[in-house]
Amino acid sequence: MNLQSLLMQNDAYLHGKFMKCFISFLSLLILASCANIVAPTGGPQDRAAPKILERTLADSALQFKGGVVKINFDENIDSKGIVVETFPLLATPPKISVNKRTLSIALPDSLLEANTTYKINLGNSIKDIYEGTPYANLSFTFSTGTSLDSLLLQGTVTDAATGKPDTGVHVLLYNKINSDSDITFKRPLYVTKTNDIGVFTFSNLPNKEFYIYAVKNINNNYVYDAAGERIAFLTSTVLPSGTNTVIPLLSFMQTVDTNKNILKSKRFGASVAPANNITTNIDTTAPSKRTLDITQPITITSNKKIENWDASKIRLYQDSVLDASTTITLDTSKTKINIIADFTQDANYYLQLLDGYIVDSIKNLGAKTFAFKTKKESDYGTIKVMYNRDLKSYKHILELWLADKLIATRLMSNGAENFTMLNPGTYTLRVIHDANNNGVWDNGNYNNKLQPEKTEAYTQPILLKANMENKIVWEEPGIRKK
Repeated sequence: MNLQSLLMQNDAYLHGKFMKCFISFLSLLILASCANIVAPTGGPQDRAAPKILERTLADSALQFKGGVVKINFDENIDSKGIVVETFPLLATPPKISVNKRTLSIALPDSLLEANTTYKINLGNSIKDIYEGTPYANLSFTFSTGTSLDSLLLQGTVTDAATGKPDTGVHVLLYNKINSDSDITFKRPLYVTKTNDIGVFTFSNLPNKEFYIYAVKNINNNYVYDAAGERIAFLTSTVLPSGTNTVIPLLSFMQTVDTNKNILKSKRFGASVAPANNITTNIDTTAPSKRTLDITQPITITSNKKIENWDASKIRLYQDSVLDASTTITLDTSKTKINIIADFTQDANYYLQLLDGYIVDSIKNLGAKTFAFKTKKESDYGTIKVMYNRDLKSYKHILELWLADKLIATRLMSNGAENFTMLNPGTYTLRVIHDANNNGVWDNGNYNNKLQPEKTEAYTQPILLKANMENKIVWEEPGIRKK
């Protein structure tokens, strides 16, 4: 056998050994992968809310003598974040505890009044411990007497200043036998909240007279004791009934005397007065477009009082002609110069401020020129209002608002008013029922037991476009319920 044959035989032998090793290695990998144990997925998540299996006190139970109420669920519940509300309010909140699937609520007889109907409300605070799915609106009622109280008390709370529903307001009931000033330091017997249209409802009330209040409670203590809290009240008592009698409440924020208790700070060392910062209501971004509102004056506004100024150095030109109709005045705040002119529609104007038109404590303000174009009538819209009410009993003041800015005010005589030359935008309307005929809206005063004057808000926004007339027919509003 020659050398070449030996080499070929050796190569065949090595190739065979390699293939055997490769096949053995591959078999081991396959066996190893087959031996891996995959953990089970556990199936779909349990998103069902806990279910009540049994309770030691049935809903609407009578002659309850006090004790621990237990509610058993079909799964473990979360012990965190459970809120228990009791109506009437108890002197101290009931103690609660959770043991796996069981909720316990301690209601000792020492906290309960005789012959009284109680409602226990847990809302959506009972949740399963794994997925946090809540039991919706969990509540139950019981009585310490032989019957359940079943009377209702419902009504509305309206923001007296805006005429809009006052939402999320606490409505409070106090026993008639107590002083009606309790709201400033004592918790009420019953509490509820207005919904998103300002309506409130009390249920399971006894046949007793109550004082009623509404408070926009900032600190959630059910007491009218914090600055900025809104209040509504009636000086007479209310009596629950089995009918749908509606009690209207007007809420307001009592005016605070800002001249009292003002702390004055001392200054140490010298300070440098800031320079004037001047702005105008002229849009100079596109001088060829109509931007200046011809229903308003041109204003030059300063960040501090204007002590020295020269009206002769403030000049308004239409094209290249000096406008002789211009009247230039400094308003009473001394921070704004008003330039009033008989503007021509769709015309080019120039406002020229010459050097020294304002002189402050630091320097003369330098020259400036503003180029702009006035709007024309088709850039504006009109709103016509038909107000179908009896206008004879007292004054009715109609106000037109654009966002938070009062645009126009009218004293209505025949129920029909037109607002013309209005800029495009979304407007709102308000009517003041001027009960004392003094021409302005009067706020309430809780200390003096004075109610605020009633206002009404048109409930729909009024969209106005250029060259458009929007006619509003304001009918007698009904009471909306939910």
